[in-house]
Parts: sequence; structure tokens; C-alpha cells
Amino acid sequence: MVKNRLLRVLLWPVAWLYGVVVLARGALYDWGWLRSVRLGIPTLVVGNLAVGGTGKSPMVRDVLKRLEGRGVSAAMLSRGYGRRTRGFRSVYAERSSASEVGDEPLMVARGAAGAKVAVCEDRLRGCKALTEIYSGLQAIVLDDAFQHRRLRGKVNLLLTRYGRLYVDDYPMPVGRLRDTARQARRANAVVVTGCPMGLTEREAMQIAGRLQLREGQGLLFAATEQGTPYRLLEEGRDAAWQDVREVVALAGIADPKPFFDWLAGEKRLAETLRLRDHGRIGPGALRRLKQWAAQGRTIVVTEKDAVRLEEAAGGDAALLRQVWVAPIALRWLFDGEKKMGELLDGLLR
Repeated sequence: MVKNRLLRVLLWPVAWLYGVVVLARGALYDWGWLRSVRLGIPTLVVGNLAVGGTGKSPMVRDVLKRLEGRGVSAAMLSRGYGRRTRGFRSVYAERSSASEVGDEPLMVARGAAGAKVAVCEDRLRGCKALTEIYSGLQAIVLDDAFQHRRLRGKVNLLLTRYGRLYVDDYPMPVGRLRDTARQARRANAVVVTGCPMGLTEREAMQIAGRLQLREGQGLLFAATEQGTPYRLLEEGRDAAWQDVREVVALAGIADPKPFFDWLAGEKRLAETLRLRDHGRIGPGALRRLKQWAAQGRTIVVTEKDAVRLEEAAGGDAALLRQVWVAPIALRWLFDGEKKMGELLDGLLR
């Protein structure tokens, strides 16, 4: 969100115009003048109203694992933001690269063993391709497709970040909203992500009051839990994280502050390197990483950065040997597990 008061005033006409355009587009779909298609296969949409990180990838991974646990053959389709290719591409955990398929789809493929993952900028075409490739497919999870009204999901999950609720935001470019807040009513459930583990029921009720959901909409709360970092390369996996004293860190994610704060609470965080979300690890950043590696420093990265770094490093074992990956997992709060189970029941019914 733009914080400079003068700049905000200057940008408001642009934000107002943007808001009118997205409002009109939404109305055309709501009134049936623009057509939405529902596929014959159950589809679950995971999305948000704002640009920036709301934890979609951990959510998608969680949903895929839950479907797998039910014995459901499911696939995930993403646009593949940040990739250098176009068209439909299957994502392979061991063979694909971030530049081919995007960092987040590759991260999901590696984090959900056996998951069927693909990318395509045309969601409808991508879904049809998936059903042709996997004849026994029973469900498709659509990543970041809440604004893709041409394809109508059977279940829509709308994510909003704790401390950055969509009701407190403004249209771009003054704020982060890429769609109007009123579109939240299309969601079957709103998920507040990035909550503190100790969120109280009283605070949850206050958030519910702020969101003013329609009758029948679900409200879930989820926290992001950092796992124990592990070495990127297999060699040296026996090294223990508890023996590490000082670290340096790289993060190319929308909001790296929680990651850096967590790391600073774990170890002595000597230096950090921040990159643009989905941004390429260019020569300058790579040079700095190699300097850290040559100094024998422990380099900690996010899961998303790890898939890009592997490609950028070009097999430089001296660098990759110093890299540790910090995994994350989604943790449901209150009755979130039960509510998510009910949403999946509705998807498969």
C-alpha cells in the first residue's frame, strides 16, 4: 500500500478508474453477459483479492495432500507466474526447472510427492489438457484463479492475510486490491492466513465481524509453521541444524519479514539478501551468494527460492553445499480441520 500521502492523493483517480473497470467486469459475469464455464470434473479454486503473498502455495499443497489421503486422484493447475515459456506444460519434480514452469508450481510438485502439477495461462485449456492426459482424474485444484471468471469453480477458497485483510485495503495502485472487496461474496469460504499460533477466539470473532461474510460462508483461520531447515544437497544431510550458530539468508518472496524474523529468533542472522517476488536470481545476487559460500557461511533460503537457486547456480556444488532450505507447513486453527473436511466433502459430492 502506498504510504506517502501526496502520492496517494495523486494516484486515487487511477485507483478509482481501476476499481470501476473491475467492478464492471464482475457485473458482466454476475449478470450473465459474460459466460462462465463449469467443467464436468470437480474444481477447487484457491485465490485472493490482493497482489502479494497470502500463502496460496502452502494452501494448495495442503489441499492436494488431503485429497490424496482420501484416495482422490487430483491435479493442480497454475498459470506458472514468472516462467519464460508459454502454453501447457506438465511439471516434473526432478526434471522441470523454475524458468520452464515457474517457481511455485515446481515447489508444490516437490512438496507433494506424486502430485500431478501443470501450468497453462489459459485455465480452461489447461484443465481440458489435464483430463485428457490423466483419464482417471477426479478433481483439479486451480491456483490463483479467483479472478479467472471464465472458469467457474465448484468450491472457491478466498485467502486474506492476517493483519492485511482485504476490507482494510484499496484498489491498485493506491492499495493492493486487484478486485473489489465485494467479490468476496463469491467464495464458499474465506481463509485468514498467516495468523499467529496463539490467536485467541475473541480476536477471531473480531476479524469475523470486520469481514461481514454472507450467510452460509465459511471462515477458517490458518497459521504458517516453519519447519526445521535441511541441507539442499543430499551430501551433508547428517549435519544438524542445532549445531549451526550464525546464518545469512536469501528471500525472493512477497513478504520476507516473517521469514527473516523467524530466522533471527533461531540463530544469529548476520546478513540478508532480498529479491523481488518470483524474481530471477541475477548475476549480482549470485555473486554475493558465492562470496558467502566461499566464506563457509550457512545460507538459508525459502523453499520457493531453493528451486530457483538450483537452476541459477548451474550445478555449482561449492555454493549449493552451503545452502539450507527452510520448509513451511500450514496449520489449521480452531475447527479449521473440520471445516476444510466439509468443504472437500462438498467438492467431491
